[in-house]
Amino acid sequence: MICKKERITILLGAGAAVPIGGPTTQFITDQIRIDDTKNLIPSFINQIYLKLNKFQNGATNFEDILHAVESLISYKTSTYQKLKKTTNLH
Repeated sequence: MICKKERITILLGAGAAVPIGGPTTQFITDQIRIDDTKNLIPSFINQIYLKLNKFQNGATNFEDILHAVESLISYKTSTYQKLKKTTNLH
């Protein structure tokens, strides 16, 4: 079955959501830093934020934090897999 309904797609650029009541980058960044208190490792996200902020002269946002977390997970996973493969060979 072919759907013939027309659909409208709206692409918004950076900051375009703010005038329509959407959250700012700063608001989202603050929220993930506040919610960090619910983590098993207290202030982990905030520690990443503070370290990144030193290198980025106060311009760190939630996307930078999430990228750092993804990179750490990827590194940890790849290191574990290599160790596991090496251990199985002996």
